[in-house]
Amino acid sequence: MDPEVLDVGYVLDSNYVEATSVSCLSVMLRARRKVRFHVASLSGALRLLPAVQRHAAKEGHQICYLSLRPPLDGHELPALAFHQHVTGASWLIFRLFDEAETESGHLLYLDGDTLVLGSLDPAPLTPVSPSAVAARIDPWNPTIDSPKGVQAWAELGLPPGASNVNSGVVCVDVERWRDDSLTAAVVQGIAFSGPRMLLGDQEALNAALAGRVTPLPPEYNAMVMWDIDPYNPGLRRARQSPSEGQVIRHFAGWRKPWLPEWQSQPHGEEWHRLRRMLLESGAG
Repeated sequence: MDPEVLDVGYVLDSNYVEATSVSCLSVMLRARRKVRFHVASLSGALRLLPAVQRHAAKEGHQICYLSLRPPLDGHELPALAFHQHVTGASWLIFRLFDEAETESGHLLYLDGDTLVLGSLDPAPLTPVSPSAVAARIDPWNPTIDSPKGVQAWAELGLPPGASNVNSGVVCVDVERWRDDSLTAAVVQGIAFSGPRMLLGDQEALNAALAGRVTPLPPEYNAMVMWDIDPYNPGLRRARQSPSEGQVIRHFAGWRKPWLPEWQSQPHGEEWHRLRRMLLESGAG
Protein backbone atom coordinates (compact mmCIF):
# COMPACT_ATOMS: atom_id res chain seq x y z
CA MET A 1 0.00 0.00 0.00
CA ASP A 2 1.36 3.43 -1.00
CA PRO A 3 1.95 5.32 2.28
CA GLU A 4 1.45 8.65 0.48
CA VAL A 5 -2.18 8.04 -0.48
CA LEU A 6 -5.06 6.18 1.11
CA ASP A 7 -7.87 4.85 -1.09
CA VAL A 8 -11.08 4.49 0.92
CA GLY A 9 -14.34 3.06 -0.41
CA TYR A 10 -17.94 3.50 0.71
CA VAL A 11 -21.28 2.35 -0.65
CA LEU A 12 -23.79 5.14 -0.13
CA ASP A 13 -27.37 4.29 0.73
CA SER A 14 -30.03 6.99 1.04
CA ASN A 15 -30.63 5.99 4.68
CA TYR A 16 -26.94 6.30 5.57
CA VAL A 17 -25.90 9.62 4.04
CA GLU A 18 -25.35 11.34 7.39
CA ALA A 19 -23.68 8.34 9.04
CA THR A 20 -21.35 7.78 6.09
CA SER A 21 -20.51 11.49 6.06
CA VAL A 22 -19.50 11.29 9.72
CA SER A 23 -17.34 8.24 8.98
CA CYS A 24 -15.75 9.99 6.00
CA LEU A 25 -14.92 13.05 8.14
CA SER A 26 -13.29 10.83 10.76
CA VAL A 27 -11.03 9.35 8.06
CA MET A 28 -9.90 12.79 6.91
CA LEU A 29 -9.17 13.91 10.47
CA ARG A 30 -7.10 10.83 11.33
CA ALA A 31 -5.53 9.52 8.12
CA ARG A 32 -2.35 11.68 8.22
CA ARG A 33 -2.10 11.38 4.44
CA LYS A 34 -4.05 12.40 1.37
CA VAL A 35 -7.21 10.37 0.88
CA ARG A 36 -9.00 9.44 -2.29
CA PHE A 37 -12.57 8.41 -1.54
CA HIS A 38 -14.49 6.10 -3.88
CA VAL A 39 -18.19 6.50 -3.11
CA ALA A 40 -20.56 4.19 -5.01
CA SER A 41 -24.33 4.28 -5.28
CA LEU A 42 -26.91 2.73 -7.56
CA SER A 43 -27.77 5.94 -9.36
CA GLY A 44 -24.63 7.98 -8.83
CA ALA A 45 -26.87 10.86 -7.74
CA LEU A 46 -26.35 10.40 -4.00
CA ARG A 47 -23.73 12.66 -2.43
CA LEU A 48 -22.10 13.00 0.95
CA LEU A 49 -23.10 16.02 3.02
CA PRO A 50 -21.79 19.29 1.49
CA ALA A 51 -19.76 20.03 4.65
CA VAL A 52 -17.72 16.85 4.02
CA GLN A 53 -17.11 17.81 0.41
CA ARG A 54 -15.98 21.28 1.45
CA HIS A 55 -13.60 19.87 4.07
CA ALA A 56 -12.16 17.44 1.52
CA ALA A 57 -11.53 20.22 -1.00
CA LYS A 58 -9.94 22.43 1.65
CA GLU A 59 -7.55 19.69 2.83
CA GLY A 60 -6.64 18.40 -0.64
CA HIS A 61 -8.56 15.12 -0.46
CA GLN A 62 -10.50 13.78 -3.44
CA ILE A 63 -14.00 12.32 -3.59
CA CYS A 64 -14.86 10.19 -6.65
CA TYR A 65 -18.50 9.25 -7.15
CA LEU A 66 -19.30 6.04 -9.02
CA SER A 67 -22.62 4.90 -10.43
CA LEU A 68 -22.63 1.09 -10.33
CA ARG A 69 -25.03 -1.79 -10.60
CA PRO A 70 -25.11 -4.96 -8.48
CA PRO A 71 -23.42 -8.10 -9.85
CA LEU A 72 -26.90 -9.48 -10.60
CA ASP A 73 -30.35 -8.11 -9.89
CA GLY A 74 -33.21 -9.79 -8.06
CA HIS A 75 -34.77 -11.14 -11.26
CA GLU A 76 -31.59 -12.93 -12.29
CA LEU A 77 -30.75 -14.03 -8.78
CA PRO A 78 -33.86 -14.52 -6.59
CA ALA A 79 -31.67 -15.20 -3.54
CA LEU A 80 -31.18 -11.44 -3.24
CA ALA A 81 -34.80 -11.04 -2.23
CA PHE A 82 -34.74 -13.44 0.70
CA HIS A 83 -32.74 -11.46 3.25
CA GLN A 84 -34.13 -8.41 5.01
CA HIS A 85 -30.77 -6.63 5.04
CA VAL A 86 -29.91 -7.32 1.41
CA THR A 87 -30.46 -4.34 -0.85
CA GLY A 88 -29.14 -3.58 -4.29
CA ALA A 89 -26.74 -1.11 -2.67
CA SER A 90 -25.21 -3.73 -0.36
CA TRP A 91 -23.93 -5.71 -3.34
CA LEU A 92 -22.16 -2.66 -4.73
CA ILE A 93 -19.35 -3.44 -2.31
CA PHE A 94 -18.12 -6.12 -4.68
CA ARG A 95 -18.65 -3.99 -7.77
CA LEU A 96 -16.59 -1.31 -6.06
CA PHE A 97 -13.71 -3.76 -5.69
CA ASP A 98 -13.98 -4.45 -9.42
CA GLU A 99 -14.30 -0.88 -10.67
CA ALA A 100 -12.49 1.55 -8.34
CA GLU A 101 -9.39 3.08 -9.94
CA THR A 102 -7.05 3.25 -6.98
CA GLU A 103 -3.75 5.08 -6.75
CA SER A 104 -2.34 2.79 -4.06
CA GLY A 105 -3.40 -0.58 -5.51
CA HIS A 106 -5.43 -1.22 -2.37
CA LEU A 107 -8.91 -0.15 -1.34
CA LEU A 108 -9.91 0.18 2.31
CA TYR A 109 -13.67 -0.43 2.35
CA LEU A 110 -15.58 0.91 5.36
CA ASP A 111 -19.22 0.43 6.27
CA GLY A 112 -21.10 3.64 6.94
CA ASP A 113 -21.36 2.77 10.65
CA THR A 114 -17.61 2.96 11.24
CA LEU A 115 -15.62 5.69 12.97
CA VAL A 116 -11.87 6.20 12.65
CA LEU A 117 -10.36 7.06 16.02
CA GLY A 118 -6.62 6.57 15.44
CA SER A 119 -3.92 6.83 12.81
CA LEU A 120 -4.45 4.55 9.82
CA ASP A 121 -1.09 2.80 9.56
CA PRO A 122 -0.98 1.07 6.13
CA ALA A 123 1.11 -1.89 7.32
CA PRO A 124 -1.51 -3.76 9.41
CA LEU A 125 -4.18 -3.06 6.79
CA THR A 126 -2.34 -4.52 3.81
CA PRO A 127 -3.26 -8.06 2.65
CA VAL A 128 -0.32 -10.45 2.58
CA SER A 129 0.07 -12.47 -0.64
CA PRO A 130 -1.59 -14.71 -1.71
CA SER A 131 -4.54 -13.17 0.12
CA ALA A 132 -6.57 -10.59 -1.76
CA VAL A 133 -8.30 -9.37 1.39
CA ALA A 134 -7.42 -8.33 4.93
CA ALA A 135 -10.29 -8.38 7.42
CA ARG A 136 -10.99 -9.14 11.06
CA ILE A 137 -11.99 -12.66 12.03
CA ASP A 138 -15.56 -12.39 13.27
CA PRO A 139 -15.41 -12.69 17.08
CA TRP A 140 -18.87 -14.28 17.30
CA ASN A 141 -18.63 -16.63 14.30
CA PRO A 142 -14.92 -17.26 13.67
CA THR A 143 -15.27 -20.09 11.13
CA ILE A 144 -17.48 -20.56 8.09
CA ASP A 145 -19.25 -23.52 9.76
CA SER A 146 -20.25 -21.31 12.73
CA PRO A 147 -24.01 -20.86 13.31
CA LYS A 148 -23.94 -17.54 11.41
CA GLY A 149 -21.10 -18.37 9.07
CA VAL A 150 -21.65 -19.58 5.49
CA GLN A 151 -24.86 -21.59 5.51
CA ALA A 152 -24.01 -23.46 2.29
CA TRP A 153 -20.36 -24.15 3.11
CA ALA A 154 -20.72 -27.91 2.59
CA GLU A 155 -22.42 -27.58 -0.81
CA LEU A 156 -19.73 -25.12 -1.86
CA GLY A 157 -17.03 -27.63 -0.89
CA LEU A 158 -15.44 -25.27 1.65
CA PRO A 159 -13.33 -26.58 4.55
CA PRO A 160 -15.32 -26.40 7.81
CA GLY A 161 -12.54 -24.71 9.83
CA ALA A 162 -11.87 -21.90 7.36
CA SER A 163 -11.90 -18.43 8.86
CA ASN A 164 -15.02 -16.28 8.76
CA VAL A 165 -14.46 -12.52 8.70
CA ASN A 166 -16.54 -9.45 9.45
CA SER A 167 -17.22 -7.36 6.36
CA GLY A 168 -17.49 -3.91 7.97
CA VAL A 169 -13.78 -3.12 7.49
CA VAL A 170 -12.07 -4.77 4.54
CA CYS A 171 -8.82 -3.90 2.78
CA VAL A 172 -8.58 -5.32 -0.74
CA ASP A 173 -5.69 -5.82 -3.12
CA VAL A 174 -7.82 -4.81 -6.09
CA GLU A 175 -5.62 -6.37 -8.77
CA ARG A 176 -5.56 -9.73 -7.04
CA TRP A 177 -9.32 -9.52 -6.37
CA ARG A 178 -9.93 -9.05 -10.08
CA ASP A 179 -7.36 -11.63 -11.20
CA ASP A 180 -8.95 -14.20 -8.89
CA SER A 181 -12.48 -13.36 -10.17
CA LEU A 182 -13.73 -13.07 -6.61
CA THR A 183 -16.90 -11.18 -7.52
CA ALA A 184 -17.97 -14.22 -9.56
CA ALA A 185 -17.24 -16.38 -6.51
CA VAL A 186 -19.41 -14.05 -4.41
CA VAL A 187 -22.31 -14.51 -6.82
CA GLN A 188 -21.85 -18.28 -6.77
CA GLY A 189 -22.02 -18.26 -2.97
CA ILE A 190 -25.27 -16.29 -3.05
CA ALA A 191 -26.78 -18.68 -5.59
CA PHE A 192 -25.93 -21.72 -3.46
CA SER A 193 -27.14 -20.18 -0.19
CA GLY A 194 -30.43 -18.80 -1.48
CA PRO A 195 -33.03 -18.15 1.23
CA ARG A 196 -30.80 -19.68 3.92
CA MET A 197 -28.52 -16.64 3.95
CA LEU A 198 -28.35 -14.99 7.35
CA LEU A 199 -25.75 -12.21 7.03
CA GLY A 200 -26.08 -11.02 3.44
CA ASP A 201 -22.94 -9.53 1.92
CA GLN A 202 -20.73 -10.78 4.79
CA GLU A 203 -21.79 -14.36 4.16
CA ALA A 204 -21.25 -13.98 0.41
CA LEU A 205 -17.79 -12.51 0.97
CA ASN A 206 -16.75 -15.41 3.16
CA ALA A 207 -18.05 -17.93 0.65
CA ALA A 208 -15.77 -16.33 -1.94
CA LEU A 209 -12.72 -16.08 0.31
CA ALA A 210 -12.98 -19.58 1.80
CA GLY A 211 -10.49 -18.68 4.53
CA ARG A 212 -7.98 -17.05 2.15
CA VAL A 213 -7.68 -13.88 4.18
CA THR A 214 -5.05 -11.88 6.06
CA PRO A 215 -6.40 -11.33 9.61
CA LEU A 216 -6.72 -7.69 10.66
CA PRO A 217 -5.76 -6.81 14.24
CA PRO A 218 -8.95 -6.40 16.33
CA GLU A 219 -8.29 -2.67 16.85
CA TYR A 220 -8.83 -2.07 13.12
CA ASN A 221 -12.43 -3.31 13.44
CA ALA A 222 -13.24 -2.78 17.12
CA MET A 223 -16.67 -4.19 17.89
CA VAL A 224 -18.11 -4.10 21.38
CA MET A 225 -19.32 -7.26 23.04
CA TRP A 226 -22.47 -7.02 25.17
CA ASP A 227 -23.40 -8.62 28.50
CA ILE A 228 -27.06 -9.44 29.05
CA ASP A 229 -28.35 -9.60 32.63
CA PRO A 230 -29.87 -13.13 32.87
CA TYR A 231 -32.42 -11.89 35.42
CA ASN A 232 -33.30 -8.77 33.44
CA PRO A 233 -32.86 -9.32 29.66
CA GLY A 234 -33.72 -5.67 29.06
CA LEU A 235 -30.58 -4.55 30.91
CA ARG A 236 -27.67 -4.42 28.45
CA ARG A 237 -24.13 -3.45 29.41
CA ALA A 238 -21.32 -2.79 26.97
CA ARG A 239 -18.07 -4.66 27.51
CA GLN A 240 -14.99 -3.92 25.43
CA SER A 241 -12.07 -6.31 25.31
CA PRO A 242 -8.72 -4.79 26.39
CA SER A 243 -7.23 -6.14 23.15
CA GLU A 244 -9.46 -3.84 21.15
CA GLY A 245 -7.88 -0.41 20.73
CA GLN A 246 -9.29 2.68 19.13
CA VAL A 247 -8.24 2.71 15.50
CA ILE A 248 -11.49 1.89 13.69
CA ARG A 249 -14.66 1.55 15.74
CA HIS A 250 -17.42 -0.43 14.06
CA PHE A 251 -20.95 0.02 15.40
CA ALA A 252 -21.92 -3.46 14.26
CA GLY A 253 -25.45 -4.81 14.47
CA TRP A 254 -28.47 -2.72 15.41
CA ARG A 255 -26.74 -0.67 18.16
CA LYS A 256 -26.18 2.50 16.16
CA PRO A 257 -25.02 5.65 17.97
CA TRP A 258 -27.62 7.80 16.22
CA LEU A 259 -30.41 5.82 17.90
CA PRO A 260 -31.45 7.43 21.22
CA GLU A 261 -31.10 4.22 23.25
CA TRP A 262 -27.51 3.70 22.09
CA GLN A 263 -26.05 7.21 22.15
CA SER A 264 -24.10 6.54 25.36
CA GLN A 265 -22.30 3.44 24.13
CA PRO A 266 -18.48 3.43 23.82
CA HIS A 267 -17.39 6.09 21.29
CA GLY A 268 -20.97 7.23 20.79
CA GLU A 269 -20.04 10.66 22.15
CA GLU A 270 -17.24 10.97 19.58
CA TRP A 271 -19.65 10.10 16.79
CA HIS A 272 -22.01 12.87 17.92
CA ARG A 273 -19.12 15.32 18.28
CA LEU A 274 -18.21 14.84 14.61
CA ARG A 275 -21.85 15.05 13.62
CA ARG A 276 -22.09 18.42 15.37
CA MET A 277 -18.97 19.55 13.51
CA LEU A 278 -20.74 18.84 10.24
CA LEU A 279 -23.97 20.53 11.26
CA GLU A 280 -22.25 23.61 12.67
CA SER A 281 -20.21 24.05 9.50
CA GLY A 282 -23.35 23.98 7.38
CA ALA A 283 -24.13 20.41 6.42
CA GLY A 284 -27.04 21.42 4.22
